[in-house]
Amino acid sequence: MPKLLSIIIPTLNRPRELEKTLTSIAANYPIDSDYVEFILCDNASSPPANPSETTISLFKGNLRIVRFDNLVQIDQSFARCINQAQGKYIQIFGDDDIAIGNLGFKVLQTLAQNPNTSILYLNRLIGNDLLSNISEIAHPNDCAKGIFSLPISDFITNYNHWPSFIPSIIFSSESWKKGFKLSQQRYPGYNFLDIILRGSLPSPVILMGDPLLIQRRGIQSWKKYWPQYWLQAFPEILKNFDLEGITKDSLSTWICNEIKIKNFIVDLLIARSLPSIYKRIFWQDVASTFNSSKLSLITNCIRILPPSIARLILSTSPNSRKYNLND
Repeated sequence: MPKLLSIIIPTLNRPRELEKTLTSIAANYPIDSDYVEFILCDNASSPPANPSETTISLFKGNLRIVRFDNLVQIDQSFARCINQAQGKYIQIFGDDDIAIGNLGFKVLQTLAQNPNTSILYLNRLIGNDLLSNISEIAHPNDCAKGIFSLPISDFITNYNHWPSFIPSIIFSSESWKKGFKLSQQRYPGYNFLDIILRGSLPSPVILMGDPLLIQRRGIQSWKKYWPQYWLQAFPEILKNFDLEGITKDSLSTWICNEIKIKNFIVDLLIARSLPSIYKRIFWQDVASTFNSSKLSLITNCIRILPPSIARLILSTSPNSRKYNLND
């Protein structure tokens, strides 16, 4: 029977979190539905990802495990995982995130009621890595709206970087194929988002206001690449959307709403700590994007720091264990 929805779970070296993620998925999706498939994709974990037999049994034979031998960056990992999917729609579920509220059942119902949509976007709660504090809602104003739609241009502009939390985006396989041909594939870490958004034009986005996911803010193996993703690749996507007339002022809206001085400083310190990764072109691109006086001054000051000093400053942070500064 044709699959309506493929749930893909890429994983890398997080066995404890993965067990909880899989358990939450099994409890909140129709695991025995002929319209749904579940695929666990191991991005060269060491040792290989090996969920317990108890957890695997929860899926009643509807969990396929695919193992890759070579480790790749996050956007490449997403792309090869998507190639495994057979569903009309695809959801990539992070291996440390949690499904709640009968998420899968509600998603299937919404997709059935909106058969021509290209993107279904989910609200979420945000917690710490131990889930001992779940106090933030990604889009608090959406909670009272139920299910609603937005033109994709407004979605890109007003939701800014939030679509980069990939489990929140359920997208059609057709939009992925279309976007893959249209995308310029030049946004490290964010190629997947450019592909999905371009491939979905001009369809409106369907949004579900009730939070049905929990995002963990934990330790990411790709954290050392975050400044490249966040300060170089993502603003380049928005800049190009603005230049092409797909959006209006999406870059300036993102800078105004999403760039926090403290986080900006930390991200630049991470970049300065890793000179083999962050070379002249990175600093030139950041200086070009953030040309306001304050952000430009911060960029120029951190750019000339010796890497050892940048590392020393970061080591004093209570979050230093999350920065993954192995060059």
